[in-house]
Amino acid sequence: MLGVVLRLESAPWPGALSAYGANLLALSTRCERPAAKAEIYRWFMREGGGALVSRHEERCADLRDAFHEMVAKIPWILLHFRAGLDADRRPNLKSMLVRWIGWRANGLYESRQRHASRRAPYRLSDQLAPGGPDIAAQLGEVLALLDGADPVTRALRLVGLGHTIAGAARLTGVSRQKIYRARSALQAKVEDEPDRD
Repeated sequence: MLGVVLRLESAPWPGALSAYGANLLALSTRCERPAAKAEIYRWFMREGGGALVSRHEERCADLRDAFHEMVAKIPWILLHFRAGLDADRRPNLKSMLVRWIGWRANGLYESRQRHASRRAPYRLSDQLAPGGPDIAAQLGEVLALLDGADPVTRALRLVGLGHTIAGAARLTGVSRQKIYRARSALQAKVEDEPDRD
């Protein structure tokens, strides 16, 4: 069934829309069984497994968790994709699943950050590889400047962890302009810090 859906993606579009939708529905029904979920798992790992890789260990964990959730919820996800079929846009199941995993991983990250901020202060140093006492001291000074739980500070921390400014803005609700200004102010503070000795 998965093979039929994938073959229809390269058929003339939108002529194949009706058949594609019917086969997505049939695949969704079949994916309620563990054997079909296992087939989706193996296919995605073979074709889209690179989407689960990140240079940040926390991001990798979120992507893996989102992937496993995708496999568990695949019948519902396929129905959701079917409802969004568009005659003007050729579908691509792999791309749709990669996007869903990324979206869900972002939600898991945000949820984990909210829970962590309630339990203990967020420590950027815990996320970075050790770089010796000088790096640790400099990092400690920067962390002192980022102390606080306001959304702008959280956005700067996300940027420090490798998120884009747009991604940090989306996750925190802070405008990109505020993040740019806060980053410039922080940079100015860090560069002025040695002059105070």
